Amino acid sequence: MKNFVLAGASVQGASHISSGTECQDFISFAIADNCSIMALGDGAGSARRGGAGARVAVRSVMEYMRERKYPERVNLKHMVEYARNSVAHFAVLDGYDFRDYATTLIVLISYGERIRLIQIGDGGVVGRRGDRFYTVSQPMVTEYANETVFLTSTSYSKYLRTGTFRNYDMLFAFTDGIQNAILERRNDIFFPFNDFFSTMSSFAEENSSSEEMSGEIREMLESQRFRNISSDDKTFGIMHYRGDS
Repeated sequence: MKNFVLAGASVQGASHISSGTECQDFISFAIADNCSIMALGDGAGSARRGGAGARVAVRSVMEYMRERKYPERVNLKHMVEYARNSVAHFAVLDGYDFRDYATTLIVLISYGERIRLIQIGDGGVVGRRGDRFYTVSQPMVTEYANETVFLTSTSYSKYLRTGTFRNYDMLFAFTDGIQNAILERRNDIFFPFNDFFSTMSSFAEENSSSEEMSGEIREMLESQRFRNISSDDKTFGIMHYRGDS
């Protein structure tokens, strides 16, 4: 049996605390038959129901995976369409315009050494291979600051990124609220800060409780250091493959 450990947390940014606005980030993860799944969304601050959009999109991805008998054969584009349709259906019931639920979406599905990825919008994914770290999925670079594409955008399929990767034993997924603290941007290419990811790798290897790890990740994101980076909501998740048991 494959041995996975998953952990993560979303925290409310300082700007949303002061304004009394709910956290618009959301993360969920689960371990299924010989695979692990993690999904995270960042609701648009400019959208009236961005937080709800993130929650519905992420939960619909998890629901979609639970209903698949052979998760390794999942059609990633169909999964995205399912999430988008779920948000559209929720918008009708909730009484707002579909665009009011704008959210990014990152999904990781791991079968051990094989990883499948979906990304729409900003945020990113870093992977560990050996003792080195690589940006597996880059944050979206646009012409204007704070501009991105959302699951609810009419052009979402044009910017949808999917991929299959191998030989990463640890993955880190995050929303844009912390990316400037953990990535270095050079000529529109993002490189991981090795010291940060080395520390987080050691943290993951020394802990086996998802609950305790998630709690410590929450404390890290709520620390003054990370609050000084950005007043935005923040999400960070770890997916660790420890081999077959």
